[in-house]
Amino acid sequence: MTPNLRTALIFGGFISLIGAAFYPIYFRPLMRLEDYHSAVFLHFKLVAHMTMRRNKP
Repeated sequence: MTPNLRTALIFGGFISLIGAAFYPIYFRPLMRLEDYHSAVFLHFKLVAHMTMRRNKP
């Protein structure tokens, strides 16, 4: 195995590991926008509801 091929395989494996780590964090929400937007909307409603409850006299 030549040194250049070995270096390329090591760096390729490292890049693959980074891609596998970022897939569930970044790319999956981009592919399922309707699920992501509904979850963000529900979170926003919950935060707004709790803020209004806290501000009541």
